Amino acid sequence: FFKRLKMSIILSGHPGFPFFYGFNLNHFGKKTKSINPTLIYQLIPNGTLYNQLIQSNQFSQNTLLTNTKKQILILGLAIAINYMHHNHICHLDLKPDNILFDQQFYPVICDLGSARFLNVNENDEVINFVSSDVSAPLYTAPEILSMQKFDEKSDVYSFGYLLYFIISGVQPKIEAPTLNDLYQKLINGERPDLSCIYNIQETFDNYPIEFGVDQLHKSLLSLKHKDTPRGFVQLISQCWDGDPQKRPTFSEIINRLLNQRDLLLNNVDIKAVNEYLRNFDTIINIAG
Repeated sequence: FFKRLKMSIILSGHPGFPFFYGFNLNHFGKKTKSINPTLIYQLIPNGTLYNQLIQSNQFSQNTLLTNTKKQILILGLAIAINYMHHNHICHLDLKPDNILFDQQFYPVICDLGSARFLNVNENDEVINFVSSDVSAPLYTAPEILSMQKFDEKSDVYSFGYLLYFIISGVQPKIEAPTLNDLYQKLINGERPDLSCIYNIQETFDNYPIEFGVDQLHKSLLSLKHKDTPRGFVQLISQCWDGDPQKRPTFSEIINRLLNQRDLLLNNVDIKAVNEYLRNFDTIINIAG
């Protein structure tokens, strides 16, 4: 509780995290003699990344999650996670259910339940996860799945999967008969098929039932994503590399997102992106 409290205070006030109001020592709605503290945060009203992308797939005409919003989402997540890392915090549970949207449809990262302080001094303990702690294996770095030491690069790995989901609109998937088999495949370096980033039709042919996408939606989404810049394929591959040392830092990711044209989605309103980026005293340096 006290580590989560400390993290909440540190992150509160940054646009990429919910504002932290305080805590109550009693559990709301339940009478109990034991102390059961509750942390109280700002309400973030527009749902999760997972729900919004599934809704976008079902109603691909008139979607709120335009390429401009996606570009803002990608930059906003990178900036927020970089802020965590500068404060010696690893989130360690970055997944679509833990990304929310505020009133302006800007991204907000929630759920510090798995977060850990990095071992910056002798008083901060580094705790390795065991498999029972892992709630979303595909988004979890292999060093965590294999109970090895984690660091900031574990969040970079998860960010690669978030990019995959944001750009393709489908959840990453690896076939495995059991959860342990899935862990082993991920540890051994198997990753989802990246062809969905630049060939969405082929990917949806592999997900016809699970994601509830009919032929009309497939056709619309194929047209929508066929020209995705190839720079994202390279960035995703680097982020989910099995060797943490080969993954970029978030400072490097942000610099690339601000300056590389092949990391700019099509038909992005750069003026709208820069309006968001002014919250962080920066702008995108690519001509529209």
